[in-house]
Amino acid sequence: MEASRQKALALAASLGLPVGRHLPPVGGRLRPPTALLERALCLNVVAAVSFGLPSQTGRRWVEREGLWFGLTSAERKLLAGPALAASTFRGSVHSLCAFAWLLGLEPLLSPISPIPGDLVKLLPDLKSNESSERFRSKVRCVTEADALAMLDVFYCVHWGVRETGSSVRFEGLEERRRALEWSLSTQRWDEVSLDT
Repeated sequence: MEASRQKALALAASLGLPVGRHLPPVGGRLRPPTALLERALCLNVVAAVSFGLPSQTGRRWVEREGLWFGLTSAERKLLAGPALAASTFRGSVHSLCAFAWLLGLEPLLSPISPIPGDLVKLLPDLKSNESSERFRSKVRCVTEADALAMLDVFYCVHWGVRETGSSVRFEGLEERRRALEWSLSTQRWDEVSLDT
């Protein structure tokens, strides 16, 4: 783990961020692939509704796929109707970037990379009511060691961003880290701590 920490600190330094040599090591056990898949599918619906998919369309899809209880209470409220401002969930697309990497669908994940242009094509097409079968069949999860090393990168970079107070170059950093933290913990999605 020491080697991955050194790489994480070197990346933070290369981005012009302070280096947190004092930070404690990250840890955890990678959740089962089914849990990662289901969270990604739930986030796909939440993100789609936040960008204009009718909430009832999203709700029907989630119910058909048997994912209703995989949603957080706030996500269920979003799909129940227009009571919540859908735009507050747009950051979910950044979490989806991390899940695409965790599930082996995207080869790269970086604190500074843009959202992959093909991300939406990797996920079920909700407008056409596509099932999750194609998506599920392509999944090849990364190893726990790789997930921990990636979390360490995001942890160190996030700490450096907080120290400088500048998040302009790091859009989506917190949501990508949230996905990594959740994948390596037993916490509920809406209770993931992003302390640094």
